[in-house]
Amino acid sequence: MKRNFIVVPIIALLIFSLQTKVNAQATPNSECNSSLWNHVYSPIRFSVFDSCFIVTGTVKSAWTETDGDMHIRLTVDPQFDTMINSYNKSGEAGCLVLEPICDTTPTYSPAITPCSGFVNTVYIPAAGEYVYVQGSYVNDGVHGWNEIHPVTKIWIVTAVANVSAPPTHVDVFPNPATDEVTFKTSEQPASTIFVTIMNTLGRACGRYQFYAMSELKVNTSLMPDGVYYYHIVQNDKEVQTGAFVVKNR
Repeated sequence: MKRNFIVVPIIALLIFSLQTKVNAQATPNSECNSSLWNHVYSPIRFSVFDSCFIVTGTVKSAWTETDGDMHIRLTVDPQFDTMINSYNKSGEAGCLVLEPICDTTPTYSPAITPCSGFVNTVYIPAAGEYVYVQGSYVNDGVHGWNEIHPVTKIWIVTAVANVSAPPTHVDVFPNPATDEVTFKTSEQPASTIFVTIMNTLGRACGRYQFYAMSELKVNTSLMPDGVYYYHIVQNDKEVQTGAFVVKNR
């Protein structure tokens, strides 16, 4: 599926006509970084549709996986609807998955060696931001959904925020958690909510964010039993802290 020659001029005109902020580390004509594949664990699990593809859309949510990769859900623009398959619809809320690799130190053993010594430089967008993404367009043979993996570059085009809105209260349950813990609001947040989970040593176990939905579910099945602390930030202010217990079955 080679659509780059159509998409690039349209998006470039849009970016310059709106005079928006673009990541200074990249230009719309830059090539994909093929060396990133050296840091993808088990690359054989992917079928590559296009080695360097460009897509635009709005970030719905994001979180860090145990393999160290950032897992970002992107609501794609209508011209990219054919990238969304049935697994994206059933497993990823109808979103395309973006995977900037090795964003944090992995705890999943197969990913430790590929990420060793590698530092991710891809900008991690916030939920609600409208972005321009470049990377390899692939199908994940394990989960079935389509992704941009690995991501070479992400540019911000516009951001969504409401800094004047009051903080959103977040309910956290169940406690203790077994398979997952849920962060839920009574209504869709007025601005992006950032959640950081740390262990008793103060080490971050995951970074998450959500905006265009009222709840975030975090998989705890691979976390060791124990107490975990969460910090919730909205509009650059810490608005809520707390703790929950993980007790695996």
